[in-house]
Amino acid sequence: MAAVWWIWRARNAFCLDNDLVPHFSLKMRIVDYALLLKNCDFNQHETTLPKLMRWNAFGGTGMILNVDGCSIGNPGISNFGGLIRNADGAWIHGFFGNIGFTNILHAELMAIYRAIINNIKDILNRDWQVLILHTFREGNVCADYFAKLGANSNEVFPFIANPPAGHNLCLLADASGICFYR
Repeated sequence: MAAVWWIWRARNAFCLDNDLVPHFSLKMRIVDYALLLKNCDFNQHETTLPKLMRWNAFGGTGMILNVDGCSIGNPGISNFGGLIRNADGAWIHGFFGNIGFTNILHAELMAIYRAIINNIKDILNRDWQVLILHTFREGNVCADYFAKLGANSNEVFPFIANPPAGHNLCLLADASGICFYR
């Protein structure tokens, strides 16, 4: 764009005013203008394409703990929840609760804390390797569901033996590899 602009101006200067712009001067103007344009932010309205996300079994071995925290406002009324599944996505157990007025970071950390505290004896008796990974909400739908369920509760349920009614479809979607848009 810079080259076209300055070449056009040099052509007009020659045709209309019989003024010859030296090539070196023309080249310097083009380079300067190109750098100026490069530093302008033309991509600020660029839209991002939606990505497909899904629950990940990470190779099909071991147990998978998914946790989430949510806050209605930041800070605001905060909740947490999570569940443990096997690598096939089958339910092992879950938990959720309300932690009162706090921020989202505290809610997220409480979800991890509760998951560890509720299972610490079992965890200590096993020789496990632990891998911690971030998963977007769309790939962590079941834990997100439990975190939001905590908003309707005033207590913490440290152990939920069976998935709540209506949650089986979410578990099935994860185990089947159903993708959700982010």
